[in-house]
Amino acid sequence: MESKKLKSFEDQLSKIKPFLPQYLKEMGYNVEHGHKITCLNPEHDDRTPSMSMFETDKGYPLLRCNGCETIVDIFTAAHIVEGRPIVGPGFIQDTVPYLADKYGIEIAFKNLTEEEVYELMEDGNLGYACVFKREDQGMHTDYMFKMTAENIANFIGKNAY
Repeated sequence: MESKKLKSFEDQLSKIKPFLPQYLKEMGYNVEHGHKITCLNPEHDDRTPSMSMFETDKGYPLLRCNGCETIVDIFTAAHIVEGRPIVGPGFIQDTVPYLADKYGIEIAFKNLTEEEVYELMEDGNLGYACVFKREDQGMHTDYMFKMTAENIANFIGKNAY
């Protein structure tokens, strides 16, 4: 199997992000018209529905739990609901193509060079995170980074609330 990466990572993922409401509906979650659902965060013992959809200023729908403040995009939802990979090569080679195919979206891939494959294998898996900060009024930022202990610690240190 050839290792691949997305061409223009942000642009490719942005094609899929708007389909969160449709994805959730297909998975049996009704979030239309402000309807709240039980939090998708498996760590949150949500006894009353506390998660609802909102739209970021970039126009992407996200879910937010009013109890634990978890933020969920379509990729995180696919991970929680269906066990799809959220990090590493599995994210690029499984989750993204699965969602793109599901919604008829063409995604452009580029084969990784041998050096890029080596870097990923040497340093750890590739990680993806969508960070929502309360003070940014719905803005979020997507990050892609190598999943090393140092990078994770730096990422959390820079993005903690």
